[in-house]
Amino acid sequence: MTIDQWITIAIIIIAVILFITEWLSVDLIGLIIISLLIISGVITPVDAVGGFSNSATITIMAMYGLSAAILNTGELVNVGNYLSKVLVKNKTKGILLIMIFAGVISAFINNTPVVAVFIPIILAASAKANISPSKILIPLSFASMFGGLCSLIGTSTNILVSGIAQTEGLAPFGMFEMAPVGIILFVVGVLYLLFAGDKLIPERTLSNQLTKNYDMGKYLTDIRILPDAPSIGKTIAESTIITDLKIDVIGFRRKEEHFTEPNYSTMVEAGDILRLSCNFKQISTIQQREGVEIIQGNIISDEELKTKDITLAEVLVTPGSELQGKTISQARFKHQFGAVAIAIRSRRGILHTRLTRTKLRPGDILLLRGNNEIFAEYKNWTHEIENPFIIISEKEEKIAVNKRNMLIVFSILALVVLLPSFNILPILASAILGVTALVLFRSITMAQLYKAINWNIIFLLAGTISLGIAMEKTGTANLMAENILSVFGSWGPIALVSILYLVTTILTELISNSASAVLLTPIAISMAHTMEVDAKPFLFAIMFAASASFMTPVGYQTNTMIYTAGNYKFIDFFRVGAPLNLIFWILASILIPLFYKF
Repeated sequence: MTIDQWITIAIIIIAVILFITEWLSVDLIGLIIISLLIISGVITPVDAVGGFSNSATITIMAMYGLSAAILNTGELVNVGNYLSKVLVKNKTKGILLIMIFAGVISAFINNTPVVAVFIPIILAASAKANISPSKILIPLSFASMFGGLCSLIGTSTNILVSGIAQTEGLAPFGMFEMAPVGIILFVVGVLYLLFAGDKLIPERTLSNQLTKNYDMGKYLTDIRILPDAPSIGKTIAESTIITDLKIDVIGFRRKEEHFTEPNYSTMVEAGDILRLSCNFKQISTIQQREGVEIIQGNIISDEELKTKDITLAEVLVTPGSELQGKTISQARFKHQFGAVAIAIRSRRGILHTRLTRTKLRPGDILLLRGNNEIFAEYKNWTHEIENPFIIISEKEEKIAVNKRNMLIVFSILALVVLLPSFNILPILASAILGVTALVLFRSITMAQLYKAINWNIIFLLAGTISLGIAMEKTGTANLMAENILSVFGSWGPIALVSILYLVTTILTELISNSASAVLLTPIAISMAHTMEVDAKPFLFAIMFAASASFMTPVGYQTNTMIYTAGNYKFIDFFRVGAPLNLIFWILASILIPLFYKF
């Protein structure tokens, strides 16, 4: 092994550790990979940043714009509302239609906005039909993944693997070249979820009282400032209770006024009432303080936190949101969004204290208290693209669709799909021309386009693609391929398809699907060259496996989005997803060699 190969392997190990531990955001990991490649000198700086100009990266950016334009038409919301009515009347039929629609539309656009639009609609419909939303959200997320297996633009992973294959001198994949296997997996997946999956998915019920869902009765308390309080004459921010105990104030009342949002620069007076978010230990400490008395220690209903102008809402932090990785304080939440977070539901559990210092992650759900008009503005469907979160406590109403704009958007999408299908233009050119036309026809603005692009994913792709370039140029990919073939080569290419699928599945559950695909694609191509066979079956195994992450809520973005919204536990995904992963592995091991010859 050469020094460059040792360095490349070391960078791979560092990247995998960072992905698994989630110590850093994926975009920062991408930048770290690029920086390490430049510092080490294993490839040139131009090659190290080559991931930004890679055809796959540019194509994926354009597809984000196309997805946003379709969302902008409002038609997804209207279809979702129709499907919710079916769900209320007939659970099985409703879930089936939701899976079919989510899968079909996800074959052509990014599935993240599809799932984002459907979450509040499904939550409202399930409450009306008295169905646990957990029974519907996993089928929604999984079906959106099934659809991505059916076309080149179905997932960013498909585009990514095809782009890397082209840079290695292989022919690009056809628009629907993966459809024969993808459609079979789609049908099998839907049938599994409809019958076996429904028995495996647990009922995770939620109350229609938000305060109960967040266990707020134990963590909100009101205190009255007495005449001898040391805090009198100081601002709320300077009050010793706040500074010493690091308690969040979520409400303020003076005399007979209703509770209002606290202004931390307000001078404290005798008789003022502060509503605090605190734990049992902090409440006990407050009871021992002079100058304050606890007047209410148990908030039991939403109505006690609402006024004529103030209400409660649940919002879900979306993948790629500007809130991701920030604390509520860093995001200047109240200033920017006009609301106060009083609790957070996440993979870490329900959080009530130290909220302003808690870093937000995609899939986190915040319980907000704010002005009715503010929430009405953010609930409006036209803001979906630009919002860093979606309101899930209320569903969208029927939207008046601009038929001319809808015709333009869907016509452009059809051309983006058809031009590469008939080999008139490559997918890169087709996607760029499509998004340019959308901007020119004012179906989407440039500002909305910038907002629609998930820059976290773009930086991740840039870093991992550059790592793939380093693996190829240093001979690391060939070295790994030779080592794999020395052990499994005698088993033949069909067995290697099965092994690649299994390895990709496991790696995708640990790190991102894009990173898994980029790391394994150069190795698969080197294996094919060494064996003197067509690399396509190997690459399709990687594509299908990387886009079918069912066993954990962190392997795929849509799983992360529904995890907290459905009140799931980590084991729920494994219980439902592990058998499905096994079924897909067996089917793919048989179907890929059958449809794609070596």
